[in-house]
Amino acid sequence: MTLISCFSTEKNLEDQNTTMKHICVLLLIGVVLASRGFDVSYFQGAPSISDFECLVKNGYGDFAVLQAQRSTGAYNQYVGQTYRNVKAAGIKYVDMYFFPSKHHDPVQQVHDTVAKLKADGVYSSSIQMWIDVENTALYFSTCAENVAFLHKIIDTLHASWPGRVGMYTSESQWNPIACNSKEFADMQLWWPRYDGVESLSHNWASFGGWSRPAVKQYRGSVPMCGTTIDEDFY
Repeated sequence: MTLISCFSTEKNLEDQNTTMKHICVLLLIGVVLASRGFDVSYFQGAPSISDFECLVKNGYGDFAVLQAQRSTGAYNQYVGQTYRNVKAAGIKYVDMYFFPSKHHDPVQQVHDTVAKLKADGVYSSSIQMWIDVENTALYFSTCAENVAFLHKIIDTLHASWPGRVGMYTSESQWNPIACNSKEFADMQLWWPRYDGVESLSHNWASFGGWSRPAVKQYRGSVPMCGTTIDEDFY
């Protein structure tokens, strides 16, 4: 939302009534500048600078989200080079996403991945870290365990990562994994909904305490420019 109010006044000193000769009020409410971007994972390796330049030319140059940790708990060994290639292609805004592993200590896996990102030169307050919550087979059998596990992941990231921390999930995944917990509703939501529509409101229904998503992943696994991307919008 943008709210701008501008006005200027000029007093006629010869007129005791002090007339206003000029008033300008500009009010812009709900102005949304659409931004289109993409995300890639370990399975794309490290796409080249020319691949990313091609994506920019095709309208996907506003932002990128790169996988930092895989669902196995392993570090994405390509993320450092991918980050450098993305930046070299002129994409200004780059975020990361973190796929937690229930088979690893939540605190230690965060520390390990953050340390490797730092060594790779990927450590900045401008980089938001998104927690990937999907696939019930990759989480514990009870919602209480999963919520406690996510709290440890998020608390550790808040303490060790310089940027913001957000959540990536959908209603179909959040309900069975976290029983629609509203404990994380203060975090920004990156919402996967493969309807092919660049809109944050289309097909949206509130869940988990979130009133709206911040980012939408609207199409997945799209071959383009020598690589494969998921298409995102905000």
